Amino acid sequence: MAGIKYTIVGTERIAEHFQRAREEVQAKLAVALWEAELVLLSKVKDNLSGDPQGVRTGMLRRSAVAERPEVTPNGMVGVVGVNAVYAALQEFGGDVEPRVAVHLTVPLEAAMTARGVARFTAREFIDNPWLLGFDRSVTLGNLLLGVVKGGPLTPVFALALRVRIPPHKYMHLAFEDTRERMLGIIQKVVDNL
Repeated sequence: MAGIKYTIVGTERIAEHFQRAREEVQAKLAVALWEAELVLLSKVKDNLSGDPQGVRTGMLRRSAVAERPEVTPNGMVGVVGVNAVYAALQEFGGDVEPRVAVHLTVPLEAAMTARGVARFTAREFIDNPWLLGFDRSVTLGNLLLGVVKGGPLTPVFALALRVRIPPHKYMHLAFEDTRERMLGIIQKVVDNL
């Protein structure tokens, strides 16, 4: 066969160059993705700080985290989430039912702090009604009441078979509010490659 035989010299250097370029691109994208995650995390925490959610204990907000981006075989993954056990219930809503007792005990104004946090459990109140200055506790219908001798009955806990928690969508709304900004951060890196 008549033809030209050629040999490309330096393919290892070319492969090394492409590998370095790949690593540089991944590093730049990881920084951009991390920045985008922090934008989202900040908005999630903002959403958990005010209306409509309000702040009672701050536990849900404190459990919001961002994980550093990770390179996977299919690309790069970044995660922003909320680790409190009740986070999904607050985001998506749902029904809460008792698991052990017959009723859920829902603290009423007399049992709560000014921020709406229960000062004690219903069991603690039943065992120690004097915690609130009552002589004893009684159950009447779907209420757990505090009784003071010669005084009015005071509702302390409501008894419920189920409580419906409405969705608050703090994550969804944060994503919708920051989507364009996050995409812009990543697009800027892609445009400068």
